Amino acid sequence: MTTNGNAEFGLHVFKRRASGQKGDRYTVGVWEGTYQRAICHDACIDGALAAIRGEMEKADPSPVLRHGELQGSISDAKT
Repeated sequence: MTTNGNAEFGLHVFKRRASGQKGDRYTVGVWEGTYQRAICHDACIDGALAAIRGEMEKADPSPVLRHGELQGSISDAKT
């Protein structure tokens, strides 16, 4: 968390082509200083994205916008 309340994440994503399974598999890590902490290992895309979302929600308890909600809030702000 930065001093102004914003959060910054250093992510590392490894994508593995899955043979004989549905969809690719992902391992995601978050950098914490000079160390990397895994937040998911060999997960489907939905699991990997859920892990990233979980990290963001832990860093900032305000709701994370779902895809499409941001566009509406930007439009509302312009009016």
